[in-house]
Amino acid sequence: MEVGRRIPSLGISVEVEECFVHCVKAFNRSNLWNPSTWIEKNELPDMAKVLADHAKLPGMGAEMVSKGLADSMVQTI
Repeated sequence: MEVGRRIPSLGISVEVEECFVHCVKAFNRSNLWNPSTWIEKNELPDMAKVLADHAKLPGMGAEMVSKGLADSMVQTI
């Protein structure tokens, strides 16, 4: 689990005894695979807005997330 020459001091192991997948009928009924139900690409929120809305961190709006993502890409590439 070493990352960048850093070894974690703690690890968590999970053993799955039982796993339930979502009902196949729900996926079929959702029309997820039906292109006529899809919204236009220009109506989709950008990833920064999705992440900001999901995280709900105080003072962390889409603009700040977008800048953080851009900075991260520059520093890690």
